[in-house]
Amino acid sequence: MTRNRRQFTKEFKLHVIHELEAGKPLAQAGREHELHPNLIRKWQAQFAQYGPQAFAGNGKAYSDEAKIAELVLQRRFAAAMPFGVRAFRPCVAPLGVGEPGQQVGERPGALG
Repeated sequence: MTRNRRQFTKEFKLHVIHELEAGKPLAQAGREHELHPNLIRKWQAQFAQYGPQAFAGNGKAYSDEAKIAELVLQRRFAAAMPFGVRAFRPCVAPLGVGEPGQQVGERPGALG
């Protein structure tokens, strides 16, 4: 029998976090709400990082941050490339550019 993934509302997550802030032990809150303590810690971390914007959507709440992280990773990868490779990349022209019948490497208007 397959088990569906549970979904929790923003209000429920905030309720659990506020219980912990009031002094309830993590293990007790996990048992009472049938949650794994690591999940509650994850919610606490998200709330600490994003505050009121935390828990905004269905798993796509931080798509802007994910896109920024992807761009930063691409930039780091490009910076780590050897200089010769970086210098060569912009010189490569896409296929189909140039005059019909022009040979590769031939300058336009050059006399042979």
